Amino acid sequence: MKKLILLIPAVLLFMACGGNAEQGKPGGGEEKIASNATDGTWVINKAEGMMADVNKGTEYIFDGENLTLSGGGIKNKGTWSMKGDTLVFAMKTFEGEMLYLKEMKGDQMVLKVVNSDQVFYLDRK
Repeated sequence: MKKLILLIPAVLLFMACGGNAEQGKPGGGEEKIASNATDGTWVINKAEGMMADVNKGTEYIFDGENLTLSGGGIKNKGTWSMKGDTLVFAMKTFEGEMLYLKEMKGDQMVLKVVNSDQVFYLDRK
C-alpha cells in the first residue's frame, strides 16, 4: 500500500508535465542532439511548486541521447533533445513528453516545467 501511495504522485508528476513546445513560445527552432556536456547523474536538491518534497532526491541520468528519471523506486526511461531552450524528454516508460525550460546557473542545472509551477534545481552527482 505504501508503494502505491508513492507511485500515484510520481505518475501524476510524469503525466502532468507534458505540453507542446510551440505553445507559450518556449523552445522553437530546430531540434538539436543532446549534448555530452550534460552526461552524468544530476540530483534534484531543491524543488519548488507542486509536490516539491516528492521530487527532492530524484535523479536525472543523462547518457548521450538517453535520459532516465529515477526516484521513489520508479525509473522512467526515454530519450531527450533540445529544441531552442526547451529540453524535450520523450518518455518510454510513461508514454508522452515532458518539456522543461533548461538553464545552467554555474554548476547547477535549473529545469522549469512548461505549463506548471514546478522548478527543479539539480546538482551533478
